Amino acid sequence: MKTRVKIKGPYASTSDNSTLGRLLGWSTLIILSLGMFGFGFVMILERTFGLYERALTVPYRVLVLLCSIWSLGLVLMTKRRFVARWYVLPLGIFWLLYALRFYVDAYYYEVSLSTPSDELAFFIFGMCLFPMFAILVEPGFHINSQTVKSSIVVLALTCVTVLVFSRDILNSNFGRLRVEGGLNQITLGHLGVSLCVLCLFLLFSPRAVGKTMNLILIGLVGFGLAIMGLASSRGPILALVLVLPLLCAFGLQQRQRLRVFLLLGLLVCSLPFGFAAIKEIGSNIDQRMLATLDEMEDHSESRLDLWQSAWEDFVDHPLTGRAFDGRYGMYPHNLLIESLMATGIVGGLSFLWILCLGIHAAWNLIRHSADQAWLGFLFFQMFVYAMFSGALWSHFGFWYMLAAVLARWHGPCVVLSTQPVKARSFAFSTAVPFFDTGR
Repeated sequence: MKTRVKIKGPYASTSDNSTLGRLLGWSTLIILSLGMFGFGFVMILERTFGLYERALTVPYRVLVLLCSIWSLGLVLMTKRRFVARWYVLPLGIFWLLYALRFYVDAYYYEVSLSTPSDELAFFIFGMCLFPMFAILVEPGFHINSQTVKSSIVVLALTCVTVLVFSRDILNSNFGRLRVEGGLNQITLGHLGVSLCVLCLFLLFSPRAVGKTMNLILIGLVGFGLAIMGLASSRGPILALVLVLPLLCAFGLQQRQRLRVFLLLGLLVCSLPFGFAAIKEIGSNIDQRMLATLDEMEDHSESRLDLWQSAWEDFVDHPLTGRAFDGRYGMYPHNLLIESLMATGIVGGLSFLWILCLGIHAAWNLIRHSADQAWLGFLFFQMFVYAMFSGALWSHFGFWYMLAAVLARWHGPCVVLSTQPVKARSFAFSTAVPFFDTGR
């Protein structure tokens, strides 16, 4: 019988410094940084240089898919052990039912969906499922600092290119930051929030980065807040309101009390001036915030209408769910309600189960891991994002962060042969050998 070693805190991996191990780490870096944050930058370049539609965005998505397949292939080429984690059970049940729902609606009954079925298949499997599996089986995950830095670079480039090259942002009647043709204001607002979150994590981290870098990070925090304000979307603001106290608590835990109070004071003092500045540029953020207090929204199909209709679809078909799309011909902009609508009670409860496991893992990473806490912060941001916008098949950031926090707290599904297995209730059994190349 194999010995199970209890490891306190987040999953303690043994570094794999082999060539294949480093390649596996860099593939994960590409998935987490480019896969989550790179679409906006690629799409803006595509439009700036007058390229035909999807000339760059399709290759970008194919790159993420190929990196995911490459990571899974590398795992099979090295000596690893499969570990049956408890989180695989609800995750597998949900994805099986969701994929079955898609197949039945799109190909068996040939229902007319809001997005072409072939494109949906690529998003479901190529942009969500395969990258998520690639993150779940990554045993080393030893390039976290590079991932944070590369994500900040991608986010900053995206936000800069939006302001420089988009011509329908400023002084428009619309009053909200957007890029016509694919990058909406909600996504842009969350890009600004992610930039703030990652920069604040580095500022509150105990690692010294130098005075110049600290000033750059503070400037990027302000830049991210400006992008969020210009987007004038309430979801990103709510996400920041939730994550900011967690970041402050993390900073205090890391004995960065002075930085926390200085940055909070700077934020409070500069907020009125920043609000006036983005209003002068053309943002209608004040109207958007006041609209939250109104019973009716400006458009006929509000979030509450979509949520109610999706819930009624579930109540009418509680066992199997009603359809892949809601009755309005679109997703309800809430992943939990959508899971019930599309997969019924079994799929919905499985999604709720895996969501609770993700929340637990993210919270514990923030509390117990100074190096991995950024995964928890981004997960909570994506959690808020998922509850108010997006679809199950389009929410790459949510699935990637869910896989990342599960793999880092409960342990990945694949480990090096020399690694002990975390003795938690969510992990059972060990040691199913993969293909061994004899290395």
